[in-house]
Amino acid sequence: MSWKPIGNAFVFSAHLVGDPVPVGEVAMHGNGFVFRYANSWLARPDAFAIDPLSLPLTPNQYSSTRMFGVLDDATPDNWGRRVLLATHKQHPQNEVEWLLASRGAGVGCLLFSASRSHLPTLHQPPQFEDLEKIMVGLDRVEKGDVDLPAEIARLFEFGSSMGGARPKVTVTHEGKEWIAKLGRSDDVFDQPRAEFASL
Repeated sequence: MSWKPIGNAFVFSAHLVGDPVPVGEVAMHGNGFVFRYANSWLARPDAFAIDPLSLPLTPNQYSSTRMFGVLDDATPDNWGRRVLLATHKQHPQNEVEWLLASRGAGVGCLLFSASRSHLPTLHQPPQFEDLEKIMVGLDRVEKGDVDLPAEIARLFEFGSSMGGARPKVTVTHEGKEWIAKLGRSDDVFDQPRAEFASL
């Protein structure tokens, strides 16, 4: 059976207290994209615009020739796309599918679903002690392995939507979440150490 590309996604916010709530819907339209806030979101006293300049909080439908910046920022960049290609059997075919593939498992408060009422289940971020397994997975991703074991793929679920070309992953250490920036086999110097020294 052939895969029918998905052309729309529902946007949720995890910023407020309680379960994530629907914010709106983004959809492919012609040669571009449209976005509209959900009526239920507009009616909330604590509602906010996800992009006050480009997507102010109104009932209007907004159009763009490109994916809206605030949503594009939530999709993976170079490294994250490599991870998702290695951990998903069905590769994203368009920008909406990249949103759904990332699911909001990185930084930020936006989550995405193909369903109007249900969000995909996310695992907890890996532990600091899992970094050795993550490094094994990193080697496989860099070598172009597109069939990672499920246990390794799960470890990369958090952090893949963060921007940048460098490998990184979110880990939990002593009850807090940290961004672990990783070295690459083709580095000519210790880039994570140099970046740490530059902070």
